[in-house]
Amino acid sequence: MRKVLYLGSCVLALSGLSVAQANPDRPNGLDTSFGNNGFVLEDFGSSDHWFHPTPEAARVQVDGKIVVAGTFDSGSNSHFFLLRYLQDGTRDWAFGNQGLATYFQFEPNDGPEYRDLLTQPDGKIILLGSGVWYSYLLRLLPNGQPDETFGTHGLARFGSQQASIQQTDSLALQSDGKILFSKATSVEHHDYQVQVYRLNTDGSLDTQFGENGRTILPGQWSLDTALTIQADGKILLASTYSTPKSKFAIARLDETGKLDDEFGNAGIALTQVAGYANQITVAPDGKLIVAGSCDNTEDAELTTHGCMARFDENGSVDKTFGKAGLVLASVEGRSNPYGASLKIATDGEIFLSQSLWPIDATNGKQNYSYFTIMRFSPNGSKDITYGHNGAIVHKVHGFDWQAASADLQNDGSIIATGMDPTEAGTAPAWRFATIRVCPNGNCQ
Repeated sequence: MRKVLYLGSCVLALSGLSVAQANPDRPNGLDTSFGNNGFVLEDFGSSDHWFHPTPEAARVQVDGKIVVAGTFDSGSNSHFFLLRYLQDGTRDWAFGNQGLATYFQFEPNDGPEYRDLLTQPDGKIILLGSGVWYSYLLRLLPNGQPDETFGTHGLARFGSQQASIQQTDSLALQSDGKILFSKATSVEHHDYQVQVYRLNTDGSLDTQFGENGRTILPGQWSLDTALTIQADGKILLASTYSTPKSKFAIARLDETGKLDDEFGNAGIALTQVAGYANQITVAPDGKLIVAGSCDNTEDAELTTHGCMARFDENGSVDKTFGKAGLVLASVEGRSNPYGASLKIATDGEIFLSQSLWPIDATNGKQNYSYFTIMRFSPNGSKDITYGHNGAIVHKVHGFDWQAASADLQNDGSIIATGMDPTEAGTAPAWRFATIRVCPNGNCQ
């Protein structure tokens, strides 16, 4: 019988956990040397044949350039787009067409959406897309053109229209250049089967991994998955495990794709946290941090909170982190997190960015969202020296904004991107912003 590890009995309570109080009207920590007073605004309307452009990732390259990627609809096709900026926020005109690259050669009616992005040491860029039936990996050269040595004209596709509905989520790059991606396929109700694939450097399946290039994890999981790789080459996947209640979970595979019996119980470790995990990273000391949203039992209006759990390298919960291994990451008056980015600096400080929905005290309805960044010390305590009492709460240009992704620069600055839907007469106009926040949450 396969057993799993649990984090004792843990009840989410506001007392003793990290809840920051932040005022969005206070100085927001934007680096005014970036773009226009700290942000770069891209405005696309229907006249440009861009419908619903949705930025989903901001990544900092090794050379300091910034890549923003996402999806838009031209009315007849789903497209990937990438924008690349120089370090000061101006477009990199050496990339694509005046800093913009787009791609749309996908299966008809599959409607893929961008899901993840990584940059290789040689400057090539890999994008991961998820359609109804297919997983797509697109590799671009450093100049934004498709890499003809990868897949078919730069695109590798996996799946079948006879397969179950699926979601492809996360990418990871091994030190030998091989590529990992994760996906979840529907089983029944809200349960999913999670799979990890490995590709050779040319985009073909690596048949030496798992069974003919993929490993299927046992049990029932949630739709969202996240991958990363340890320094020793072992593969970590974070998701939510149905036990039957939803719990934070990590599975660890060895380099051949087999579950690692020395991790957790039979390769899988769980917490007792009721919630959904969608981020994982490895700290400088080798410990594993998982982030997502946790159910809240204290306040009927605030249904969920952002939260983090930390594991030791063997899969046991590290109870020295936060309160019995758990940190509640919330900003007063704002909850129900949407999306997340989890980054760790070389000194072990933890950055968690999310969109949080404020609660209208008069009617209890969610009416808009704020982009938030919180910084924590390595032990999980809130770093009150960051921003205002440990948090930055930001609303770009005074419009409602949903943050999609954030990345950490070497100097501790945060690069983030998000979407801002506005109305222009009777036709929708869509614009999104990329911002840079100063290292300490203020620029003084």
